[in-house]
Amino acid sequence: KVNFSIREIAYRYLEQLVSTYEETANLVILQNTSVVYLEKVESSHSMRISTLVGGDKPLYCTAVGKAMIAYLPHSILDELLNKIEFKKYTYNTIQNKESLLKSLEGVRKKGYAEDHEELEIGLHCIAAPIFNQYKIPFAAISVSGPVTRMNDSICMEIGNTLVKLAQEISEKLGYVR
Repeated sequence: KVNFSIREIAYRYLEQLVSTYEETANLVILQNTSVVYLEKVESSHSMRISTLVGGDKPLYCTAVGKAMIAYLPHSILDELLNKIEFKKYTYNTIQNKESLLKSLEGVRKKGYAEDHEELEIGLHCIAAPIFNQYKIPFAAISVSGPVTRMNDSICMEIGNTLVKLAQEISEKLGYVR
């Protein structure tokens, strides 16, 4: 039931992101040590990032995964980190718990997460967490594009927009700051 309502609520926000930034937008949920894609709206560029709804990716090397786990209570985060089997996908993949924890500190400072070619060469993704009424992150929204179009200033703008929109979605799902 919650997955259906979050998909319904988030869809227009994904459309808004694609219309504003002309890059692919996704909605994902956390599942064990993975993220699962619930919904997407693709960019109209011929060179675009395409994700598979229902598909999963490791959480430690994706912006969506890092956005969610950065805000988990410490006990849950510790338990989760101990289950992760770190695998190198690119030259930029996080490969241990210490590096991941350092990356999560940065996420908490900015309010959003980035994955700069950590899972795939050429892919840059920015994401912000969605919280439930118990203040636990359980989903995230993201914008993904080729690194050639994702410069620092656009990434910062997208990140700040994602934080604002994720907050609105969270509030519609019962989250109170």
